[in-house]
Amino acid sequence: MPGSLIHQIASSFKKITVPMLRENNPDRIINEHIPIKRGEAKFRGVADRYIFSYKTYDNYRDSAIVMSKWVKKEFPEVRELRDITPDMLTKYYEHRIEQKKSPWTIAADYSAMTKLNSALRSRNWIQEDIQPPKDSIDFPERTLENRTDRGPFTEEEFEKVLELVEERSPISGELMIFSYETGARYEGAMQLTADQVRIGDPNDPNEKGKYFVDLIEKGGKERKTEISASYYEYLQEKLEENNPDSNLPDNEKYVFPKMSDSNINKQIKQACKELDITDRKFHGIRGLSAVLKFIDNVEKGMDRTKARDEASEYLGHSSGRSISNYTSRT
Repeated sequence: MPGSLIHQIASSFKKITVPMLRENNPDRIINEHIPIKRGEAKFRGVADRYIFSYKTYDNYRDSAIVMSKWVKKEFPEVRELRDITPDMLTKYYEHRIEQKKSPWTIAADYSAMTKLNSALRSRNWIQEDIQPPKDSIDFPERTLENRTDRGPFTEEEFEKVLELVEERSPISGELMIFSYETGARYEGAMQLTADQVRIGDPNDPNEKGKYFVDLIEKGGKERKTEISASYYEYLQEKLEENNPDSNLPDNEKYVFPKMSDSNINKQIKQACKELDITDRKFHGIRGLSAVLKFIDNVEKGMDRTKARDEASEYLGHSSGRSISNYTSRT
């Protein structure tokens, strides 16, 4: 293994960071660590193996570097990443728990080391896992009580925040409404192009007479979300407004103007502060969308477990547990 532990970590994560799959060659994975341009993140891929975002890359790398410094201090014999053992990482997690780190931070640490383990294997730098099994560690439970910004807005809170944000930035308001209508993440909204906003297939009985948005979400996962006819018309108006050059192909016509996630989250934070509302960030709108879907399912006669699972699937999650903290309060 070449270089220091920090160099090995950066090199390992870089190996499994996939910035994009080119649309004209979707089978070619681009591994080079190069800046992502808008639209180039429209990839399809295996979410459990790769890292698809530079923000995630940076977070995972930084978590692993903190771990490596602690391991190096506690176990001076460690000179390379392959010298780390599951027992060492178990002690590291126990140390983080003793430090009273947030359960969400510790869970993120574990995710980062899982990806590091995968990266090391992809380079054949380890033959045995360095990551201990998750069920071998008594991790603190993640709940909304210990991560207040992870909860959903209420409808009343959303309406108040939206009104204030809209006055200052109509574009931010449009993005907030889109997440409310579809449960989309910020990234899904920014990457949305004309070819993803469509009328249902008249030959498909499940789509005939309906309108849809085909979202590409975290990890390259695709999901189809039904929208109302009026919201479909609204998105078509936005497309015309924001794409005066009608000669562009549909997959290059963006529905919303470009805006950074930090910008819109700052606006939401300021509005929440003025309104004395807990700041749930942009993600809190997605949570509200899931809660409303869950309530709608229950009102249609579904039992709570099935209603939760379908609401979770609506957001693109594979397990109903992903939104159980939201729906348990409803």
